Amino acid sequence: PQEWTTRRSYRTGDVTLRDFYCNPSDFASEWSNGYGIVAWLTHGQERSADDVFDTFHCYLLPQNKGAFVVAAACKNGTPEDPYALYAEALRHGVLAFYGFSRVMWYAPAWGQLKDGGGISLCAMLLKHILQGEFAGQALANSVWWFIQEGGGFPSDIYNVFSLNLYGDPLLRVMWLDIMPLNLSEARKGRYYSQQLHLIGGYIPASFSIVGGALPPGLWLCQDGLIEGTPFHSGSWSFVVQVKDCTGAVSSRRYSLKVRRIASGCLYTKTSDGTGLWALVVLFVLLSVRRRWRCSSTASITT
Repeated sequence: PQEWTTRRSYRTGDVTLRDFYCNPSDFASEWSNGYGIVAWLTHGQERSADDVFDTFHCYLLPQNKGAFVVAAACKNGTPEDPYALYAEALRHGVLAFYGFSRVMWYAPAWGQLKDGGGISLCAMLLKHILQGEFAGQALANSVWWFIQEGGGFPSDIYNVFSLNLYGDPLLRVMWLDIMPLNLSEARKGRYYSQQLHLIGGYIPASFSIVGGALPPGLWLCQDGLIEGTPFHSGSWSFVVQVKDCTGAVSSRRYSLKVRRIASGCLYTKTSDGTGLWALVVLFVLLSVRRRWRCSSTASITT
């Protein structure tokens, strides 16, 4: 729509968002920092996404930081033009480019996923990519959802056929993560072990504590094993970071609770042995009571 504008926003921590009007040169400069997925929503032609990016600036893209591109704009994926935006992006390091070969029809006053139009289709596509599906599978599943749930506007049928994937359909985005999500509880004075695992990324990987601390008596091995015997009960919070062999990192905050060992009410071992004598006396008393009950029982035979 004519009233739309394109802007960039940055956020660091809890700093208030600042808006920057976008242009192809600044967009390419930011892209060169390395992003796994790059997406835009704007008007488009065969060789440009209006006010965002164009073929002329593709030479600025990082050759060693490949990305998935979702171009929610008209004609960025026109196959008849050998120098269209999709083709130039692939020549300069992009791994997979999703683009419309013709007009991308949008739903007026779009605000929700169910409203339909090309925006809903591209939003669903981003969801499937982020779930780690193969590039071709993500497109097929998104189109199938769009046919079933996409809003049903007459123009939606054009979006089904005009959105295409350029690149290897067997590529996928792999996220670096740490599992499990939560740790099992420990008990004071008892041996504890919990193995952390790398999800995604490339082995070998190394684990480390980058924030907080483990309970006293426990330690984290480089291979991700938490083990030891905790000295105190309580709750501890800490941050574990994993780094794979490519240098990629990810972190997760954990909480670990250490419980006391419940004391027995019948027998507690003490240093002077009084607990054992108390158990012997209780056994004798129970035996005497049983004999007394047996001796006081009489039987009558007729």
